[in-house]
Amino acid sequence: MKKARIICVANGLVFQELMESIAYSLDEISLKNTGKKYGKIIIQDDTKVNVNEPFDLNFIIRAFRPYGVGRLAGGKRILVQPEECWNDREKGFYRHALTVGCDRVLEMYDENVKLKFGYPDVIKYCPVGYSPVWEKNLPEVEEDIDVLFHGSLTPRRKEFARALGTAGFNCVFSDKLYGLEREKKIMRSKVVLNIKAHPKWSYGPLHCLPTQCQKKFILAEKADGGYGPFIPGRHLSEYNGIDDCLAKVDYWISHEKERKEFSIRAYNLMVKECDFTKIFEGVMGDYI
Repeated sequence: MKKARIICVANGLVFQELMESIAYSLDEISLKNTGKKYGKIIIQDDTKVNVNEPFDLNFIIRAFRPYGVGRLAGGKRILVQPEECWNDREKGFYRHALTVGCDRVLEMYDENVKLKFGYPDVIKYCPVGYSPVWEKNLPEVEEDIDVLFHGSLTPRRKEFARALGTAGFNCVFSDKLYGLEREKKIMRSKVVLNIKAHPKWSYGPLHCLPTQCQKKFILAEKADGGYGPFIPGRHLSEYNGIDDCLAKVDYWISHEKERKEFSIRAYNLMVKECDFTKIFEGVMGDYI
């Protein structure tokens, strides 16, 4: 029986749906090819890994934490890279992972793909996409929250929180929302705000996915690299700076019909063109 393990070297709550999406896609691809699910798939924290037990596939959700990839016994070692390289420290972790035995890197940011570090054939672009794992199908509820932000509360994000609160908007900013509790808050929100942690970052597709899968509205900070397949003014709205954010929030909280139209268009595009299993098969099909 084939075996795969998905190891999280980070906060597992942050990447739970991503890990479950990998497991789901392994089963779907195997079902299509063989009529049977993949075999044994386990998801585990890096502190619980038996490095001496061989697995056919070892996925390491790294998030720029040092990890002894080379210690894993047997099988293919696949680094799943879900965060951006925006400083030299993170680039150093990335380069180290490539030199100690990764057979493949599934890179979720195209800007990181360009780095290559001398391993152009190892790094594969694998953008995060739609999976049924993300879609909770929660009922519509009263939207009693004007603005929701979920994610790490960096100093610049706290500046936005203070400005929105001072302006009188009913806001929830939290770095402790995961899974179903996060989705429940999303369903209660008129606007889900996307704020770059650092000015050099992109719009953060992994951060937006839970909102898009619940068919809710995203107001995103302007990103020079665009928003993947999503078009500002059609699938989401964008702002540039705190003052513009305040003005856009003020507009959007009173335009429910338009918010829903944007959200449905984004959801339909995501399901049609960003199916994660198809993306995953394109970069991992030879290993499954």
